[in-house]
Amino acid sequence: MKTVILIRHSKAEPGAAGQDDATRSLTMRGRAAADALGGWLRETGWVPDLILCSPASRTRETLSEMAFESDLEVRKEIYEAKTDDLMQILQDAEGETILLVGHNPAIGDLAHVLVSSAPDHPRWETYPTSAASVIRFHEDVEPGAGELVEFVTPQDLV
Repeated sequence: MKTVILIRHSKAEPGAAGQDDATRSLTMRGRAAADALGGWLRETGWVPDLILCSPASRTRETLSEMAFESDLEVRKEIYEAKTDDLMQILQDAEGETILLVGHNPAIGDLAHVLVSSAPDHPRWETYPTSAASVIRFHEDVEPGAGELVEFVTPQDLV
């Protein structure tokens, strides 16, 4: 059995004129949300064996605030990945519990594609910053084969 945790990075500062999008940092609210999310994942027992993370500042800062001591792969292809790209990355990844920290629209779209049924949650469709899905697979990571175990947003953790 494989478990995949999909997280959209936390709230980032808006981009400034001429700023490289990949260098945008988290806001204070984003840091607090990432810290709360990391605590919630540890409390509920969802600790990853492997973390796959975009190289963007906001994804790495999200991960830093979550404070996991897992194997980490920073993968440049996650930054501007399409849903199919992220699917392939997950299918190739080894580990029992894999955490993927990325960006919308791909991370939210991937969550929607992977699960067999959507949760009754008002934020599921928009997949806001710091949203997390915990998805369990009994076989391979394939579209529609995942069982959504948890879906949370920062507002759920307050």
